Amino acid sequence: MVSTERAAIYLTEYIARYRDEYDRFTAPPPNGGGYPRIPISPYQYGGELVCHLAADGAVILDSSNEPAYRWDVAGGPALMVDHEPTRTPAWVNEVLRAEGILGKNIGISRIVGKSPIPDHVCRGSLGEPRDRRRLMIDNLSLEVCRYEYPWQELIQRLTYGAFGLILDVKLPDINTDFWHPYIVTGIPKG
Repeated sequence: MVSTERAAIYLTEYIARYRDEYDRFTAPPPNGGGYPRIPISPYQYGGELVCHLAADGAVILDSSNEPAYRWDVAGGPALMVDHEPTRTPAWVNEVLRAEGILGKNIGISRIVGKSPIPDHVCRGSLGEPRDRRRLMIDNLSLEVCRYEYPWQELIQRLTYGAFGLILDVKLPDINTDFWHPYIVTGIPKG
């Protein structure tokens, strides 16, 4: 299992090298590639990253550029993990009513598991990390948290059970080519 200290050191070095390469690609010719400076990565533009280490894998979350509006209530296209019967909180219906869209298509498709989802997964609860490190790299806040459970369970908790308990998503495994990340966007903090 990778320690939070080793992961933090690795990520710090990776971010520094990423930024150097970005600067080289966007520098004007003949010293650089002359590409436009556009925000393409949280490693480049700062914000807030959290690296969750599981017993056998890791997930890096970027929660720095959430829209100002309540995209987690209406928007999409998006999927929402739900239960039978539905557990839509009263405040969600109040927000939809206030926006005049209660009962209308809000762009969010409801998905339900065939069997009950454990409560801690349903809530997106990661539990208390075994170890935690926080550091700042220029304008980037980086937190590394280590948990004792397997990566598959971490993924289930982070997706409220959507990946692994409801949807059969082909996630990377030990046979997957290294450095071909699986990128998922738009999961609310919960």
